[in-house]
Amino acid sequence: MPRVQVELLFIQGCPNLRKARAALAETAGCLGVAWSEVDLEANDVPFYAKGYGSPSVLIDGVDVEGRKPVGGECACRVDFREGVLRARLRSRLESMLHRRRNHPHKQGSEET
Repeated sequence: MPRVQVELLFIQGCPNLRKARAALAETAGCLGVAWSEVDLEANDVPFYAKGYGSPSVLIDGVDVEGRKPVGGECACRVDFREGVLRARLRSRLESMLHRRRNHPHKQGSEET
């Protein structure tokens, strides 16, 4: 089964990073999904990650909350809601895992 790519995008000092990291660790851990972190201020930040607010979670390159990257400086998201993140993470990851189990040859990101 193809691996789901889950990434937590963040900037250091973001007041919501700890909560987002905990929500992702708990949700992904319960589902057995590995995840990684991307520091948006690093010199080697991937091009596709630029323009997202902190914290953001991408599943196969798609923001779990359906947001698109915007230009400009990295900044903390003022609209972060931990409960919403947890619910959407679980829903999207379960859906993605189900699709991949039932259609192992189809790849692509979950529609938002």
